[in-house]
Amino acid sequence: MKCLWGVSALIIPPDGTWLATGDVDGVVRVWDPDGHEQGRPAAHRGRVGAVAFSPDGAWLATGGHDGIVKLWNGSDEVTFQTAERITSLAWLADASTLCAAGPQGLYVLGRPHPAAARATPPVITVAQDKPGQGGATVG
Repeated sequence: MKCLWGVSALIIPPDGTWLATGDVDGVVRVWDPDGHEQGRPAAHRGRVGAVAFSPDGAWLATGGHDGIVKLWNGSDEVTFQTAERITSLAWLADASTLCAAGPQGLYVLGRPHPAAARATPPVITVAQDKPGQGGATVG
């Protein structure tokens, strides 16, 4: 058994074949069930706030306190800049959409196609609660 200092986020997909961790220094690691590191996507600048595997296991999403959401499939990486630190990630059951949230907003991202991951990032829709206005705006 290994003990890692500073783990701030972790996820195990439903099939239990992998484990992903994010730490306070921005490092994300993918592990096999025996505790051997299998991959390391590009790091965040600062704490990793959330990690999430897509329901089909094809993509790992990470969100950092640097405001960046990253999608990684083992070879391709897609990066999105948001306006705030990311504290939560969740995929729709059909793996078509990733939602990222922070203290002031919700970011809805479409899933990239593996062959087009580098060239065609998904569309981002932002809903942000504006203090004092009692509602959300989408833009």
